[in-house]
Amino acid sequence: MDTFGRTFMLFDTDLRPPTSWWSIWYQIRLRVVWPFRPIARYVGKVMLFDRHFSFTGKDKKESSDYKLDVPYSLITDTHLGFDDRYTKAIDVSLALSDYTKPLRVSFVCDNRLMTAYFLTDFSYGVGGPSINSSNERFLRLLRERIERCNDRLK
Repeated sequence: MDTFGRTFMLFDTDLRPPTSWWSIWYQIRLRVVWPFRPIARYVGKVMLFDRHFSFTGKDKKESSDYKLDVPYSLITDTHLGFDDRYTKAIDVSLALSDYTKPLRVSFVCDNRLMTAYFLTDFSYGVGGPSINSSNERFLRLLRERIERCNDRLK
């Protein structure tokens, strides 16, 4: 089992454009108060097991515990980088760092396609603009486990 601490996660449905003055004010406040903190709804840790990965943490919007288990057999796509939903404009380092590219994982849940974005082992330096995550390692290990799982199913 591999574990990634201080992981930030959100779903593509969390990346909707702001619909009210309240949500616009909240997003501006987040950028001013915590300029180097990733935009995320969930904060916790990711664990990679033999047949699935698990995210456990807190839902900041609902102020409750949250758990997500995704079997590797249900993952349809993995990608490291920005896309049309998670754009460079919302990146904490203004996309200047390769370490803050989100890891996108698409999977099937309840007969519908879901997409989650992760920043794993996220940290930033106190004395300077050093921003890091372990997304490349997470992607490599995730793809290895997906491949092993697919080999078992053949």
